Amino acid sequence: MSLHPFFVSSAGSQRTVANKPRLPSQFTRADVSRLSNLDDTCLMVIGNAVYDVTGFLNQHPGGKEILLEFVGMDATLAFRQVGHTRRAKDLLKQCYVGPLVQDCT
Repeated sequence: MSLHPFFVSSAGSQRTVANKPRLPSQFTRADVSRLSNLDDTCLMVIGNAVYDVTGFLNQHPGGKEILLEFVGMDATLAFRQVGHTRRAKDLLKQCYVGPLVQDCT
């Protein structure tokens, strides 16, 4: 499957964008919250995975505001309740940046 043009391509398991820090290969909930900001890194949890939806904000059919509500948080319930199409789920896969792991503290 080819990447939609608004997605940044992956460099191994870590994605980078100019002037954007490297993201870890796995995340705790604390990482998602700490690394997320509304300016250039919009991370969210869906299921047991972490997604960077920064490049998708302006293309989201429901508007970027709904995505921004969940930046740095768990959006699993909201994502599932909407009943997204197969195409939406395929696009989400392109935002994947790593698994969610237990916080060991």
